[in-house]
Amino acid sequence: LTSLLGALVCTSFEKIAAHEYTGSFLKIELPMNIRKPFERVLKLPSDDKLAVGNFIAVIEFNHKLHQNRGIWDIASQIQRAIRSSSEDKIIDKVNEVKLLEVISSQQYIEDKISLNNGPSSTFEVTNLGFQTFKDACNTSLPFYIVDATFNEPQGISSIFSLSVISTPGNGLHCCISYPNTLTKVLEPHWQYMKDYLNLY
Repeated sequence: LTSLLGALVCTSFEKIAAHEYTGSFLKIELPMNIRKPFERVLKLPSDDKLAVGNFIAVIEFNHKLHQNRGIWDIASQIQRAIRSSSEDKIIDKVNEVKLLEVISSQQYIEDKISLNNGPSSTFEVTNLGFQTFKDACNTSLPFYIVDATFNEPQGISSIFSLSVISTPGNGLHCCISYPNTLTKVLEPHWQYMKDYLNLY
């Protein structure tokens, strides 16, 4: 799903008002929970030893525009990048997460803003996946989770973001965050995605 959504956005930029954009790449950030691969690399027996801590690493994917690739070809490329980073390059991702222990988060953000060169990526897709909340969606319980949404505020790392979560009761929700000033420019892209997915 993450790969498909990323490919849909890329395709929309190919099909909608391509003449209005400068540049030849879209840079996508895909945050990934590396807790399970981390356990595998360290050969840990269970989740217990990794119960606390930040195990989120970012996979970056650059999509070259105007290559006339189909949506499934782009999705396959994104999926290969995800697989490569979560398997072949997992040690690199583990080291990136470990770097967070030795830097000042505040100083990092201040330095990033002071550079004043805009967001480092075009968009981000964060997919929390299918969540049963440890069986708390079971409708036979006296109290149960009916639905869930997930959204990220506009940040400094990407121009817009797609935040995705799915539950057994009400399926998938995708929240899109972007600056109000880009509403008119981005609306045709969202419409393209809705049309492709037959959402009305």
